[in-house]
Amino acid sequence: TGGAGTERQVMLCPDGRYFDSSEFSASGQDWGGARQPGNAARWKIQGNKTQGTITLVFPGGEQRSIRYQVTGEEGVILFDGIKFAFAGAPECGR
Repeated sequence: TGGAGTERQVMLCPDGRYFDSSEFSASGQDWGGARQPGNAARWKIQGNKTQGTITLVFPGGEQRSIRYQVTGEEGVILFDGIKFAFAGAPECGR
């Protein structure tokens, strides 16, 4: 037996910076984790505490809109329908 999964981390910093990264891991095999560098962008938000849209603006000018919705589960939010769990304050000291 074994399993594999991908963890994706998203940070929305209070100063408007956005970072994301992903890490793949597998258990039960000789596989390790491989962290892939993510995207850096600026973010702005339209909506309220329960739902709305986050717009990411990348350095080249490309924009991407992500819908968010808070669920009934504590600390859980949906980004474009994908479930994320709140893991603490973002590490924005970069």
